[in-house]
Amino acid sequence: MVDDRPGAAGAAPHASGQSVGDDTTVDAVPTAPGGSSSEPGAKIDTLEDLDEALEELRQRARARIGEVLAGRYELRNVLGTGGAGAVFAAYDRELGERVAVKLLHAALAKNAEHIARFEREARAASEIGHPSVVEVRTVVRHHGELFMVLELLDGEALFYPIAERRLSLGDVYEVGRQLLGALDAAHAHGIIHRDVKPENVFLCREPSGALTVKLLDFGIAKMLRRDVASTFSTLEGMVVGTPQYMSPQMCSGEPANPGADIWAAGAVLFHALTGQPPYDDDHIGRLLIKIVSEPAPLIRELRPDLPETLSAAIDRALHRDPKERWTTAREFADALAASARTGRRSGS
Repeated sequence: MVDDRPGAAGAAPHASGQSVGDDTTVDAVPTAPGGSSSEPGAKIDTLEDLDEALEELRQRARARIGEVLAGRYELRNVLGTGGAGAVFAAYDRELGERVAVKLLHAALAKNAEHIARFEREARAASEIGHPSVVEVRTVVRHHGELFMVLELLDGEALFYPIAERRLSLGDVYEVGRQLLGALDAAHAHGIIHRDVKPENVFLCREPSGALTVKLLDFGIAKMLRRDVASTFSTLEGMVVGTPQYMSPQMCSGEPANPGADIWAAGAVLFHALTGQPPYDDDHIGRLLIKIVSEPAPLIRELRPDLPETLSAAIDRALHRDPKERWTTAREFADALAASARTGRRSGS
């Protein structure tokens, strides 16, 4: 990826630019030398606290620019940082091409759980093999470091055009179609993403103006199949994800299922259309309580100009009762497609 704008610095909570693993679980933030706000277990009550911890990690990542990993991958600039790792634009000296390198933080590179999570991300993305899922080329271990080599995408995280209100209604339909297609493919392989958010949805604009969507960061994905489920070590009841895009059930610590991703996709589209997520608060605890106890606002309360069919599709995705939501990502995508067709016929 070549979008090298800073993630959260002065811009957005949890913005990461690329797939970096910005869990809300505080122990994902590694220990800083001498101890600091980014030390595991440090008290982080607000999104501002989390951003401060991530800024320290960004500074450490920037200090590595110019290094050559495994005698092959030259780190050229930082694309994003998170609690688990940093992502760099890099140059593959052997193949003579630009790539992205996702590097696990040194403090976590010897932690079995974080190593398993890192490897699980690569395996999940490779197994899905969908055009709207970022391509993982390889995972490399070298001199105690663990990193992943990915395709380098030319574009930007969805967060930026949302923040700058640059998305047309047609863009939102297209983002929804491709995002839900990626989720449908993941669910068909028994994989739940669990951290769908604007920072993990990457947009590539073709010269023709067409959008290509790439879903990033399967680092906290949950495997439902029995043959891989044993590798998943997150404790039952642990809250994992990004709060604004977590379903009420996820916020309550219930086991994740495909409905969690469907709810998150609805929250992302809500944000794209209104400029704000369905729930927000600068205190993580209060935010979780809101999501669990209050119904999501109806999108037409904020955007009465939207087509009724589109509003109904998103409202259904955000219903508090999982039984009232779309059963599959494909159903949600089909509803969006039907709404888009209706809009084109009516000229709206």
